[in-house]
Amino acid sequence: DSDAESGESWAILRSWSFPGDFRSMQPAGDYPGTRAAATGAVSQDNLFVFYLPPGMTDKGLYDMFRPFGHIVSAVVAKDRRTTAQHATEETKGYGFVMFARRADAVLARASMDGALIQNKRLKVSFKTMRKGKR
Repeated sequence: DSDAESGESWAILRSWSFPGDFRSMQPAGDYPGTRAAATGAVSQDNLFVFYLPPGMTDKGLYDMFRPFGHIVSAVVAKDRRTTAQHATEETKGYGFVMFARRADAVLARASMDGALIQNKRLKVSFKTMRKGKR
């Protein structure tokens, strides 16, 4: 089941328009989930991804960036609204991808900044850390 999903993810990625050429790369491993805590002495880099298409999920964001290296977490920002009838979650159009290695984050940024995904051109930058925040 996960091999089929992986193959499908690669087929989708190959159909998108990217400014860099990552097509000769191989997947970096299984989806580890989201909001993973950074632990130990592993160097990590967090990317800020703007202009995500509507309906983008954490797993979709992970799958989009996994060709570039080991991902610690991938999270799409969501706007949670609750009414008397039901609760909804809409994406805010941005997310974060944290890599275990800086070199992987640099490669991902260079390759994905400007990529056209579902008629949205991504802007990918390094997340700046505020004092006292992670």
